Amino acid sequence: MIRSQQPALTLFAVGMIGLGILAVVYGNFAMVWQPVASWIPGRSALAYGFGLVMLLGGTGLLMRATAAWSARLLFPYLIGWLLLKVPALLVAPQTEAVWLGVGELAVSLAGGWVLFARLAGLQEGSPVLRHGAERPPYRTDPLCRCAHTDWAVPYRVRKADR
Repeated sequence: MIRSQQPALTLFAVGMIGLGILAVVYGNFAMVWQPVASWIPGRSALAYGFGLVMLLGGTGLLMRATAAWSARLLFPYLIGWLLLKVPALLVAPQTEAVWLGVGELAVSLAGGWVLFARLAGLQEGSPVLRHGAERPPYRTDPLCRCAHTDWAVPYRVRKADR
């Protein structure tokens, strides 16, 4: 990453660390990650495990030696959390709160996607790099920026109403 992008990386990492600390301290999911139903067996153990993933992934992003592995860990993790919101979206597509939750998670996913594109160090033939710009190593960045802009709309509209 170039020097001007380091504050964004640091803020994303601190956010992941903060959410991880919340999960580990309270043994529960932060409000953003609430799609895990209370009837799921071992829900507290899952909260601790996912909290550790966020804590270690965020910490790893801050160190140059582990940043690539952390980006590779957090990107699919964030995709998974966004996919957990799909059932709620299908059940209640006209509910504003559902779209707000999807928007919050999607913005986090877009940030993780940018970090993945910049830090993961994937090889030239990777199917993940198939879409986007033609200049390596920033092939997926145009898609990430577009996704961030589109996914942030419900989130921004809701925040403006408050």
